[in-house]
Amino acid sequence: MKKILLVTVLTIALACTACSKKAAVKTSAGSGSGNQTPVTQVLEDLSEDLDSFQLQIDDVIYTMPMKYSDFVSYGFEMNEDDSEKIEPKYYGWASFHLGDLKIESTVINADKKTRSISKCYVGGIEIKNKNENGKDAFIALPKGIIFNKSTLDDVLAAYGEPSKIYELSTYTMYVYEFGINRSVTINIGKTSGVVDSFEVRNLLVK
Repeated sequence: MKKILLVTVLTIALACTACSKKAAVKTSAGSGSGNQTPVTQVLEDLSEDLDSFQLQIDDVIYTMPMKYSDFVSYGFEMNEDDSEKIEPKYYGWASFHLGDLKIESTVINADKKTRSISKCYVGGIEIKNKNENGKDAFIALPKGIIFNKSTLDDVLAAYGEPSKIYELSTYTMYVYEFGINRSVTINIGKTSGVVDSFEVRNLLVK
């Protein structure tokens, strides 16, 4: 796992209001991962604020960052060895799956001691629709922006103009920044015209 030093993150961690909220909320609704009643709409508990760093996957609302142990308790399994060590104030990348849904994540060690990944935090989630990834899951961002469905007009109406825009060959990247290592990136496919990938990233661990 490639690891990068967290520069200035911990010095401003107390400014993180999102971290004080419960990291994940499971509702009484069924899950699209296989339960009898799949979720097909945005849950009322999902924040209206993009800088809440929340996202909904089926019947669970996740708030970044959250403890690795809490994250996997909702069914995600890491594809690599979670006993691998991360040095203090460093972060790296790991991949997970939940049924057929595959994600990439940023894993942070905010402690003063070297910790295994299983004792760290998940600070970012990236979901892409490559090879129809996520086609059977209901995935949403605040204000009803839905993976594989919402358009650029929907995104701009919900969040306004982004901090940065990057044009790539197959998609356009819209980055909403909320400080150091705190951002939401939404990618609009040039062929599909909808949100076909995004990353929610908050590396401030309180």
